[in-house]
Amino acid sequence: MTSHNSLNFRHGLVGSVFRILASRDSGVLIGVAGQGKSRLLTYLQRPDVRQRFLGADASRVLVVNVDCNRATEVSEWGLYEIMMTSLVEATEAVEVSAALCARLEEFQTEIAAGSTALLALRRLETTVRMLARDHGLRLAIILDEFDAFYRDLPDTALANLRGLRDHVKSFDYGLGYLLVTRDPPERLRDPGEIEGFYELISRNVLVLGPCDKQDALEILDHALQRRGASLTESDKQKIVDLSGGHPSMIDAFAVAVSKGYRLSENGAVPNGVNEECRKLWVGLAYDEQLALARCADRVLDSTDRVVSSLELKGLIVDGRLFSPAFDSYVKVHGFAQTKPLVVDSATHRVSIGTRNIDYLRDREFRVLQLLFQHTGNVV
Repeated sequence: MTSHNSLNFRHGLVGSVFRILASRDSGVLIGVAGQGKSRLLTYLQRPDVRQRFLGADASRVLVVNVDCNRATEVSEWGLYEIMMTSLVEATEAVEVSAALCARLEEFQTEIAAGSTALLALRRLETTVRMLARDHGLRLAIILDEFDAFYRDLPDTALANLRGLRDHVKSFDYGLGYLLVTRDPPERLRDPGEIEGFYELISRNVLVLGPCDKQDALEILDHALQRRGASLTESDKQKIVDLSGGHPSMIDAFAVAVSKGYRLSENGAVPNGVNEECRKLWVGLAYDEQLALARCADRVLDSTDRVVSSLELKGLIVDGRLFSPAFDSYVKVHGFAQTKPLVVDSATHRVSIGTRNIDYLRDREFRVLQLLFQHTGNVV
């Protein structure tokens, strides 16, 4: 994806990200489905953006985007292997010696062939030390789509990540992490299990929420221009309001407009927008869905910790769902606590009230079935 956005795009958030990356600090960036994470990470790599926010340090900060979806497996070795691969790819964009590039490629091949976590960790330590100490680079490692790794890795692996950072913190440059997750870390894992690493990343918690109106209009204008479509300023504002600033919904509106869609007085939205609402909905945990359904029904419990998490993610704003389009989706497809849950073991069908739940995988159904059979008890 090529970033087209202006230098003022998500200015406050981008400034905070670069402050963390440039200072060898660490943190976590939380963002649910469709909020434009890929767009943001691409934007951070742009030379003019880096120059704007880093100034004279732009050439000294090596931003390494580690896409954990590319990992071969969710394991300690799998994490180190994709980190090493991403470091090799990142050094291709900076001025380092041919000898160093060749050595890093040897490390990468050795890790891939060896499949042992200890070997991979030692090679990663050597790589980070050479880049920081010998080449004067400040490493900013973005661990994208990190939820599964954070949740499932042994505590020693996360301790090793902190140890890797501490290994080079005495240098003038060093290393920092930015975790990109869909949930706050404490919802993924008990902080007490990984106290040292949690203490490191919880210092800075950022949220990739819906765009403000200026950024939303910028996204819409580009999406319309790319598809050769146009709208009046009034209709653009209606789309921004309906979407609540959700980038994927905005893009879906633009696609629909290019195919002849016209805004209706009753607020009906095109199928593509409903599909983006569905992706957002199914990406949330059950307790979050329940809280959103209550919010749509105007029976929100503002003291609920789940509600606080949804407010943090930008999905609830001032006691209401952030987007009228999403609000309508939840009212039709969501569910309230008062509607009966039915789990039919014979047919493997699940329903809540009159709504059939048809997107559960087999394992998800079996987990739900187990919980349903032990209603009222801790499982």
